[in-house]
Amino acid sequence: PCSGCKTRDLECKIDVRSGRCGECVRHGRKCNLVVTSGEFKQLAQHRNKLRKDLKTSLDKEERLFQELEKERAKTRRLQAQLEFVEKREGDAIEREFASIEEQDELERQLQANPVPVEADVS
Repeated sequence: PCSGCKTRDLECKIDVRSGRCGECVRHGRKCNLVVTSGEFKQLAQHRNKLRKDLKTSLDKEERLFQELEKERAKTRRLQAQLEFVEKREGDAIEREFASIEEQDELERQLQANPVPVEADVS
C-alpha cells in the first residue's frame, strides 16, 4: 500500500486512469504508490480475458434462449394437436354410442313388432 493508506490502515486500491491509489485521488493527496507497466499490462490482459469470457457467455445464453423458445413453440404446438385429437376421439366415441343406441332401438322395435317372414314354398 501507499504510505497514506498504510498509516490510516486502509485498503490501497489503484485508480487505473491515474495510476495512483483511489483514496489519495479522492482526498487530493500526493500518492507515493508506483504501479509498474507490467502490472498495468497484467490488468489489461485480465480485463481482455474477462471481456472475451463475457462475450462467450452472452453468446451461449442467446443460443440457449433461442433453443428454449423453439421448445416452447413445439410444446404449444403439441398441446394444440393433443387437444384436437382428444376432441376428435370424443366425437368418434359419441357417434359410436349414438350408433349403438340406434341399433338397440331398432332391435327393441323389431322385438315389439315382429315382421312376418314369408316362406318360399317351391
